[in-house]
Amino acid sequence: MKGFADYIIVGYDEIQREFEREVFGVEAPLGGKLFKEWLMQEGLGERTAASYLSNIKRLDKDLFPEIMDVDFFYVLKECMEKAPDKAMELMERVQSAIKREQKRNNPAMPKRAFNDCHSAFVRYMDFINLLIDADIRQPSEVSKDEETIEIPQFEDGHVFFDNDTLSLRFRFRLATQDRLTGSEGKVFYPIRLIERIFAVNDEDKRYMNRWFTHSLKCIDVLTDKKKLKLRDVETLDIDTNSGKVLVTTRDGISATLLTHTAAGETVPMNAKSLKYISIDHSPAIHNILIDKADQLQGLAKLTAIIKDYVKAKKIKQPERSASVISTGIFKQKKDELVTLIPELKKDLELIQRCINLELMDRRENTRKHAK
Repeated sequence: MKGFADYIIVGYDEIQREFEREVFGVEAPLGGKLFKEWLMQEGLGERTAASYLSNIKRLDKDLFPEIMDVDFFYVLKECMEKAPDKAMELMERVQSAIKREQKRNNPAMPKRAFNDCHSAFVRYMDFINLLIDADIRQPSEVSKDEETIEIPQFEDGHVFFDNDTLSLRFRFRLATQDRLTGSEGKVFYPIRLIERIFAVNDEDKRYMNRWFTHSLKCIDVLTDKKKLKLRDVETLDIDTNSGKVLVTTRDGISATLLTHTAAGETVPMNAKSLKYISIDHSPAIHNILIDKADQLQGLAKLTAIIKDYVKAKKIKQPERSASVISTGIFKQKKDELVTLIPELKKDLELIQRCINLELMDRRENTRKHAK
């Protein structure tokens, strides 16, 4: 099967051409076939992947016409072509609208169907996000037409995320933040491949889920009232006009989300999309991999396997091809990789003990790590 991940290795242009051949001017959803194939490469069975695709189509048929007066997939196509960052803003607004309509008991779909459709849409957001991240064009190439694209607003421009949705979005980020480059001798952090390895049996898969859950629950959330953990957050409300972000806690307290700056100050978060709220790692994973390299025995063995694969396949930018590397190595060396699980568990626990996670303005986070 030639799926979405297989195109990453040859660059964004090839992905985009395949995307265009399949869907531009054809039946929604945008990238439907590739979406299904990507889900299967991520470990879903063909029937489950097909149901996700069907649920996206159901949203387009039964709900989207009720909540917006534009063709969602047409606007998404325009964003993907001209302003990729706006594509994620659009996705977040629609995701928020789906949850809001569910709470209102919208008769367009029964509750269970809403749940299934929302879950499918969150995975579709992951798929679109990967495509955007693979975009190697310069910002000047995609920003000139940005102002011509209008994104539909919902509820006076507010986008809401409940804790479950936040956790899903942030888990996706943590699970795709591979570190496959660095100075000689530094061990890699191939988290996509690690998750594949642990998914081979149910016990280790549950371990991996617990590891992610613990990391997510302990993310620091700074507010003007007090410092919280992500587990304390009931909802997060982004005003897409002003960029102000409000947090409501599980005990009903409303507070303004704050961020540390690269200079060490604390200021109100300004983010018109969840994409602009990043998860800061302190210290950086890069530094932990260098400082603790002699203790990360499982990762050291995995790094050697990856380096051999990259050399054999002549992959010039392994960091940009992490998904394809994960798929290829797993297919070739599944049995060998599984034997590394005990050592990898120790490495994951060490990294988790060494690192602190915090919500931070993406621009400030970039400045911080550029220093």
